[in-house]
Amino acid sequence: MQERASIFEYARFDPDALCQLASSLREGQSCSCDPTQRPKTGSFNWVVFISFVDGVEWVLRSPRKGDGIVSDDTNLLLLASEAATLRYIKSHSTIPVPEVYSYQTSADNDVGVPYILMSKAGGAPLHHAWQYPEVLGTEEQREKILFQLGAITWQLSRLRFSQAGSLFEDTGEVKIKTCLSRGLLMGRRDDLEDVPRGPFDSEDDFYEAHVTAFLEHVRYLPLSHHCFLAPVPARRDYSNETSYLVAVDRWNNFVAVQSKIDSSLNRTDYVIAGDAILSLMATRSQLCGYFCDDEHHGFVLYHPDLS
Repeated sequence: MQERASIFEYARFDPDALCQLASSLREGQSCSCDPTQRPKTGSFNWVVFISFVDGVEWVLRSPRKGDGIVSDDTNLLLLASEAATLRYIKSHSTIPVPEVYSYQTSADNDVGVPYILMSKAGGAPLHHAWQYPEVLGTEEQREKILFQLGAITWQLSRLRFSQAGSLFEDTGEVKIKTCLSRGLLMGRRDDLEDVPRGPFDSEDDFYEAHVTAFLEHVRYLPLSHHCFLAPVPARRDYSNETSYLVAVDRWNNFVAVQSKIDSSLNRTDYVIAGDAILSLMATRSQLCGYFCDDEHHGFVLYHPDLS
C-alpha cells in the first residue's frame, strides 16, 4: 500500500494546479509547492506554502474537515468572511494584514479544496516569543509589541457598522450578513435551529442571541465539563506555582457550575445560570445610556483573540 504524502495529511488537492494559479496571479512568475512539507495547522485550518523563484512566499489556507468544533458548512462561511474581512481591513486601514489574492468557498475548483490564497506574513508567532524571553529580548521590546497591539485594536474600533454580524463579499460589495461569533458556533451550536443568527440591529439582540445559544446548547447538545468560554490560565504567565493554581481555581469557578459534567442536575444549573445572565442584561441596558455617545455609536470590527 502506497504511503500517503505528508502534504496531503488533511486533504487531497492538486499542487500543480495551485502553482499554476499562483503563477497566473503574478504575471507568470514561476513557483513551486514542496511535496514533502507537512501542513501547519490550527483549530480550524491547515496551511501549506508555495515559493516563487524570486524568494516570495504565499500561503494556501484551507478549512479542516470533520474537526467537530463547528460543521463543515460553517467552516466555509468562516473562510468566506475571513477573506472579505481581510480585504476590507486592507483597504480601510494601515493594519498590516495579509493580502488575499484568491479564495474559493467550495472544493469545485482546479485546486480541489476550498481555500484562501494569501501573502505570507513575516515574523514569528507572538506566543512563541512571549513564552521564551530570550527570543523576544528586552522588556522594552515587549512594551513596543503591546503598543502595536493597542494601535491595531484602536484602528479596528474606528471601523464601524450599522449592524452586528460578519462581513461577506457580495456582487463586488462588502455586506454585513449572518453573525459568526464564537458563542453562536462553538460546541456545534451552529447546528441549533432556534438561535437568531443576525445581522443584529442592537446590542440587546446580539447578547440575547448568545444567551439563547447557550440555553439551547444546555437543552439539546452534550455538555462538556467547561461549558462557558474563557481563556485558560498558562503556567508561564505566573511567577510561581501558587499564583498559577489560584488562577486555575478562579477559572474553574467561572467556566463550570460546581463540579458535575453531564447530568440532568447540571443542565438545570446551567439553565438557572442562563436566566441569571438575562436578568443582568436588563441592568446592562439601563446603564448603556450613561456610557454611550453619538460619536461611538455603531458596531466595530474586532479580533476574538484581542477582545
